[in-house]
Amino acid sequence: MPAVAPLVAPLLVRRVRDQYPKVLLSLSEGLGTVISDGVLTGQFDLGLFHADREVPSLAITHLLDEPMFLIGPEDGAGDGREAIDLAELPNFPLLLPEAPNPMRRMIDRLTADRGLALDIRETVNSTAMIKAMVAAGLGCTIQSYSFFHEETQHGSPRFRVRKIKGMSRNWSLARLEGRPAGGAVLAVAGVLADIARDFADAHYRQVPVG
Repeated sequence: MPAVAPLVAPLLVRRVRDQYPKVLLSLSEGLGTVISDGVLTGQFDLGLFHADREVPSLAITHLLDEPMFLIGPEDGAGDGREAIDLAELPNFPLLLPEAPNPMRRMIDRLTADRGLALDIRETVNSTAMIKAMVAAGLGCTIQSYSFFHEETQHGSPRFRVRKIKGMSRNWSLARLEGRPAGGAVLAVAGVLADIARDFADAHYRQVPVG
């Protein structure tokens, strides 16, 4: 989840240093398919990504549901609305990753179920490139709060952000099923669950119970 990684990584490192100073983290960023493959091959002990389907041999824990937003360039022409309907998405030129990306699969599934044809101008497999292209006025994208949180925190918005009604994605934590989890892995998994819970309390209050 490249859009989420810059948000989660500093919190994870700080909490692990404070709570488990003997644990040495090794962090990587990539699309969901890359992370899930890394867990399957044993390259990663844990993977945080949007799980839109079950993956054989992976034990997946659902941490959080977060709403999705239509994100466009800041144009000063806001109409006062904070949300749009899913049916309005075909009206916007979109920059999205390719279909193997779990988030793209989710978008395609939701729009296909409603018979909506999206106006996809380019497929871009880089969150950083999409952010730069949106800021340059080349189109809009569909992403979560983590995509624009830095600008919001610094009070320097580059984007016009509108919540999409009826669209959300999950944060899911995966590890290799049947592989014994050591104390360090369990500790880090617990910290990630706490971060997701705190994030939901602060922004969404949508953490599943149990």
